[in-house]
Amino acid sequence: MEEGARAAAAATRAATTRRCGEKDTGTAIAASGALLALCARFPEMLEDVLGDVLEETSREGGTSEAKVRGLAFAASAAAANEDAASVVVKSGALDACVREIDGPDLLSSLASLEILAEVAESSSAAARGLKSVGSLGDALVRATLDETADPALRTRAMIVGARIAATCATSDEALVQEMARVLTAQESNFRDAVVDAAGELCLTNAIVATNFVKTTKTVVFTAADSALRGRGESQVVALHALANVFGAERGEQEILDDEAESILADAIFAACGSKSFGDIISTALANKSDHFVNLRVAVYRLLSTAGHRARFAEEIAAHPSARDALALDVEPALVAARARRRALAALADADIADARARDLFRVAATASPRASTSRPSAVPDVLASHRQ
Repeated sequence: MEEGARAAAAATRAATTRRCGEKDTGTAIAASGALLALCARFPEMLEDVLGDVLEETSREGGTSEAKVRGLAFAASAAAANEDAASVVVKSGALDACVREIDGPDLLSSLASLEILAEVAESSSAAARGLKSVGSLGDALVRATLDETADPALRTRAMIVGARIAATCATSDEALVQEMARVLTAQESNFRDAVVDAAGELCLTNAIVATNFVKTTKTVVFTAADSALRGRGESQVVALHALANVFGAERGEQEILDDEAESILADAIFAACGSKSFGDIISTALANKSDHFVNLRVAVYRLLSTAGHRARFAEEIAAHPSARDALALDVEPALVAARARRRALAALADADIADARARDLFRVAATASPRASTSRPSAVPDVLASHRQ
């Protein structure tokens, strides 16, 4: 039966591929979706299908929209799993994206960056694969530093470059050093994007993160300032970025070396100014309305990693309002309640002197606070949450 399905799919593949190049967007999108489903069921077909789609959408005389559609198909295929990402990278499809970055058509350039971003963010393996596209790093750095380029292009190139650099094995690799230099140079021009990119660069590798923190102190201090003193969406993005720098996604590599940890602490306390860290956290968590769900999730995520450090856990333990906001107050949004549980678990694990506070955190974490059932919870936009 499976062989029959494979034969039937192969028989209709050519016709479906031709529809990917049609002018009618709806038809083309439906055809792409059908081919992606086919490749998901029969992974061995991906290499041939990808080649056919790219050939069809890049025919001479074709539209730029069709070309972008073909590249988008490649990105969607790469996001499926590590094996698929490897096939896409080896196909050379992403080299076309790199060429488009430097092209004259802004929309094509931005679309190509979005495609690269989708691949980079699909998995660490896919991001590592992008490093094999030899000219990509140079193109991203060039786009970021080009003062005549559109700001949207420059900031997106910065973030994509940082995400790829995060997969480097050591801080000595050229892309890591170039991206650190770029972020320092662009801090005053694109503060929010630089902070976001800093979080991406420190996402997965403690060696890379340690070197970044020690060599780009001004960026780290800027990230802390935006996270603790910012407003609106910029503050939410900065909180998530700072959580990445602290190690929210690094697992056993969460803690950096002593010098880097000292810099992180200095950055946090400098951003607090005349207030305590507990004051800042208490204020951020005070409003339990749906409108502030994203902010609360971001604060909890920062605490889920910073809270492992005794110096920050002590600050929370010593601040009654912050302590109660975390351990006793009702958290009405389910997604935020889950994030708070992770923060409480981190605080309970920290080596703090206040045994009563530690026990309070532990009991609250074990209780697994749930959303209130008295009203529906908001479903926040947690795209900026970076893989909760």
